[in-house]
Amino acid sequence: MFDPELHPDHPIDADRVLDADIVLDADIVLDAALDSYPLTPVPSGLVRRTLARIQPRPMPRFRLEFLDIAVPLFIVLFGLLTIWAAFWTLNYVSPYWTLEWTPRLAYFRQWLAFELMRL
Repeated sequence: MFDPELHPDHPIDADRVLDADIVLDADIVLDAALDSYPLTPVPSGLVRRTLARIQPRPMPRFRLEFLDIAVPLFIVLFGLLTIWAAFWTLNYVSPYWTLEWTPRLAYFRQWLAFELMRL
């Protein structure tokens, strides 16, 4: 009949301590047993009968929903308003605003460096 020890998938490991190995051995024995049986020919007309039983599914109809328009519109408007607000703010702010904020930014940089060193 068949010898599972000679099967190409059989593990050569002598100590089988895990349950997974037992399941693997059972799979190997089953594979070897099924491989030992000869294959039968396919019945005539099987493909034709099988394809005749398959019902063609109707394709889904494409429809735009409210969110398909609302989400991109919101993203575009939010981006444009953000850019407009940035340009508007930079046009009306003193050109020396960076000099006014330099001490605060330096303090924040030192605080951040100290906090990162504590990590």
